Amino acid sequence: MTPECRFILANGRKCRGAALRHLDFCRHHGPPPVLPGPPQPRNPFTALKKWRSLGRSLRSLHPAELPFAVYEILDSLTGRNPSDRLADRTAGRYLRALLSQLRHVPFPRPAFPLPPAAVPAPRNPHPAAPATGLPPELRAAVHAFNANPTFDNRSLDALIAAFAKAGFDPNPAAPRASTGSRP
Repeated sequence: MTPECRFILANGRKCRGAALRHLDFCRHHGPPPVLPGPPQPRNPFTALKKWRSLGRSLRSLHPAELPFAVYEILDSLTGRNPSDRLADRTAGRYLRALLSQLRHVPFPRPAFPLPPAAVPAPRNPHPAAPATGLPPELRAAVHAFNANPTFDNRSLDALIAAFAKAGFDPNPAAPRASTGSRP
């Protein structure tokens, strides 16, 4: 049988909880567990309190403090200090309120030119070359074949003949017929 707690309640009754191993009291009335090392002091001004107080004081900030608040919010978005991170949605709300109050962006526009990768590449770097890689006469034959609304063998034969004339083998997997006589 499990031993019961020996604590006497305020009404004079005995606690009916199960006693902990090697102790005379239950987990509610026993001594608190001993933690190794000195107790850690709690920071009374956590990041949550910091951002909430900034959110409350946005409308009452002095105009000289607004650029510093903008930089502080932008710095929290970089994620360099994970304990000081601010949610993106909240940061956007705070930045919008600060910038509308400040009426300008508190840092200058970058003066450096755009990197070469940011400049869009031309659509066709060689305008003389066809976009499909086909010679113009083959493109005309393909266009004529695609323009025909009904399928007929003559247009298909004309397309195959155009490819054969240009040097393309229309059926490379088929065995080639020999021109000589059979043995």
